[in-house]
Amino acid sequence: MGTWTSPDGASLTITQSGSGTYKPAQGPSVQIDLKDATATSATGTKDGAPFTLTLQGGKLITSDGVTLTQS
Repeated sequence: MGTWTSPDGASLTITQSGSGTYKPAQGPSVQIDLKDATATSATGTKDGAPFTLTLQGGKLITSDGVTLTQS
């Protein structure tokens, strides 16, 4: 939960319900909806497409290879 950012300007905001917004470094923001979560990963959809987040070493890694840190 909270807001996560990457050095290239991407950001991810997640609410407690698992919904949120993903803003890539380039391009428009898209809606995310996380369904299944564990202590280290979550899966769901990003603008309707499959999407996965993995928590590793305090950083969040998206299924499209973006590494974010909590801000």
